[in-house]
Amino acid sequence: LVRLLQAYLQKQQVTGDQLQGVLGVFQKLIASKALDHQGFYILNALVESLPSSALGPYLTNIWSLLCQRLQTSSTPKYTKHFLIFLAMFIDKHGVSVVMNSIDSLQQGLFGMLLQQVLMPNFSAVKGDVESKLCAVALTKILCDCPTILSDTATWGQLLSILVSYIEGVTVNDGDEGSGFDMDAMVGYSAAYAQLHHAQKKEVDPLPNISDVRAYLAQSLSKLSHTHPLATTVSQVLSSESQNTLRSYLSAVNATLN
Repeated sequence: LVRLLQAYLQKQQVTGDQLQGVLGVFQKLIASKALDHQGFYILNALVESLPSSALGPYLTNIWSLLCQRLQTSSTPKYTKHFLIFLAMFIDKHGVSVVMNSIDSLQQGLFGMLLQQVLMPNFSAVKGDVESKLCAVALTKILCDCPTILSDTATWGQLLSILVSYIEGVTVNDGDEGSGFDMDAMVGYSAAYAQLHHAQKKEVDPLPNISDVRAYLAQSLSKLSHTHPLATTVSQVLSSESQNTLRSYLSAVNATLN
């Protein structure tokens, strides 16, 4: 039934009482360790099909539910699905929409999730579609988030992790279910939804981006026109990672200022 609902949501926008009803199903599923992934299937379908304005009134409650579960009873499976959902949301609606909606729950929460959940754990996300979602989302965080750009240490760490991730290097093998301290606060896997039938072709949610290496190189090059990066990159990346990034830039005839 969840798969049928998911397929319906991908083709038909829901509003009003219908949307509230769908979110009620999500809330029940996300509370279950056995069924939480199905809650993310529903949530991802909504994020993909609806404008952020339609989801806006419900986002504070959605993030509250997700973060409470992350703190109280997370599992490696839950953390991976959470990260892919986060990536899907960023890829579809932009970093600022996601950051502002999360920070409406508590100021600075987006940065906390970035430091304590995303950076230590996203390298555990596997799969062609899922990896693409995460790589594109991290590129957007690097290039479209002034808060991160102003923090050279975090920006450099993110870039290093992303290059390693793209190259298939596991940069952290920690417990994906730990590390998020909700006590410091006031109180999407398959994030991309697919039907998982053997005969059904996997759908790419980002068909306009064919190569994440090229996407990263072009995004950094564009950013460097207004925010010079060459010196920073030479300071924050290892020699090996610098060479890897140069190969990305060379492949698309781009440079960093």
